[in-house]
Amino acid sequence: MHRRFTLLINPPLWNAYAPHLAVPLLAGTLRARGLPVRAYDASVEVLDWLLSADGLRALAARTVRSADRHAAARARLVHDHTVANVDRAKAVLRDVAALGDVQSQAWARRVLRNAMWSVSAAVPGLDFDLVANDLYYSATSTAAVLAAVDDPDRNLYRWAIDRLVPADHLADPRLGVVGISMSADTQLIAAMTAAAEIRRRRPDVRIVVGGNYATRMVERWTEPHPFFNWVDAFVMAEGEEALPAIVERWQAGRGIHDIPGVVTVVDGTLVRCPPRPVRLDQVGVPYFDDLPL
Repeated sequence: MHRRFTLLINPPLWNAYAPHLAVPLLAGTLRARGLPVRAYDASVEVLDWLLSADGLRALAARTVRSADRHAAARARLVHDHTVANVDRAKAVLRDVAALGDVQSQAWARRVLRNAMWSVSAAVPGLDFDLVANDLYYSATSTAAVLAAVDDPDRNLYRWAIDRLVPADHLADPRLGVVGISMSADTQLIAAMTAAAEIRRRRPDVRIVVGGNYATRMVERWTEPHPFFNWVDAFVMAEGEEALPAIVERWQAGRGIHDIPGVVTVVDGTLVRCPPRPVRLDQVGVPYFDDLPL
């Protein structure tokens, strides 16, 4: 009998200039405790696919339907050239040897700019870049987030759900827990979209959400939030001690409400266990092997 594993997801959008350390740190900590884990940086995966020839071709039909005529016309104007060159442009930007080639760098940046124009034109209300996407839906409104989760027309991440949620991992019967790291408000809609889809596909899997933004969000709650429809527990502050304890308790069929930092619902009541400081010099070595660096 194979042990069940934990899948850790970093949702979009975290900026494209460096991997976020939360998932590698948590993965390393679980591995150090002997707990099977897989890591998936959906922010990297979704960005890399959208800004590719395949992704832009998939978006092209949506651009034709765009209500913003100026944005749609601009995207159509650059489409063929961008599709033909976007993968080569990314290769230039990733090539250390090409850093001194000013002309190549300028060309590659223009191609990526055009690609981002194309992505923006395909989704109403979207302003797509490599740092923070402005979506039609506001991350500051619970009602907006709830509406976004099931709207593939105006929620880019719902449309790109197969890139946001790794189907091969979800189909694995050994999957037991999904941990979603949410460090910024730019990740909230994607995080809840992913959680809702995972709940639909795998109702047997437990879902826990943590990270800096998750902490600031749940600190304000005084009663069970609608996000608990998809999420079993939230973790406040650092998760390097809380997450292994949660996984071990769930695997043993035990409750988690008294684990420091955990926020959950017990018998219809919101239960918050205060977090405690974590000695980061005693956690596991970050694990990067699963990430497409």
